[in-house]
Amino acid sequence: MSEKHKEVWCESLRFLNAMLVRSPNEKKRAQLMARLNVLGLTVMLKNMVRVKDPGIIKQLQNLQMNTRQVFPTMQYEVEIHRKKVKQLELHN
Repeated sequence: MSEKHKEVWCESLRFLNAMLVRSPNEKKRAQLMARLNVLGLTVMLKNMVRVKDPGIIKQLQNLQMNTRQVFPTMQYEVEIHRKKVKQLELHN
């Protein structure tokens, strides 16, 4: 993946995360993700497993937290779970 493509992916993921955060409710968030999945978003994200760009990795982590799902092939799956555990500990 070229540097130009990395920048585009990072900004696209940042935009998607912003849309998810600003969704009025869980139903709307689920509808948005369902429509994007029909377009093949999940397949594209699974193909990004080997990307080492920290900006993209951070946005993928945010996407997984915002959608409350973990992409099983992602190399940082454990980190996502660790962050969720920390959040839960802080709320108790």
